[in-house]
Amino acid sequence: MTVERTEEPEEQPERQPRRSEDQADELPTTAPEERAEAEAESRRDVVIRVENLHKSFGGRPILKGIDLEVRRGETVVIMGGSGCGKSTLLRHLIGSIEPDEGRVEIFGEDLSTLDHDGL
Repeated sequence: MTVERTEEPEEQPERQPRRSEDQADELPTTAPEERAEAEAESRRDVVIRVENLHKSFGGRPILKGIDLEVRRGETVVIMGGSGCGKSTLLRHLIGSIEPDEGRVEIFGEDLSTLDHDGL
């Protein structure tokens, strides 16, 4: 199975004027708090997260440790040959089957913790 992804084009930031070598020491640094905030913001942009997903039917493994993150604005294509697990992965994403192992989150909610109304 292959996952292809594209992202919507982002607006290009304004170009900053070049700095002279004398100004190079004055470049701002990123504080640990700012990095942590940026990482948290990046996690919030994840719409779908699949971690270590395993599923077997009749003793035949179909999904073996699938990891996937889809972020806001991405377009993802799941493609592969017959019987490779595309439909099984999609059934996990809509909550119609439960994984043997691993987890599926939609907007940060673990699907295994949701009842029928929550899905």
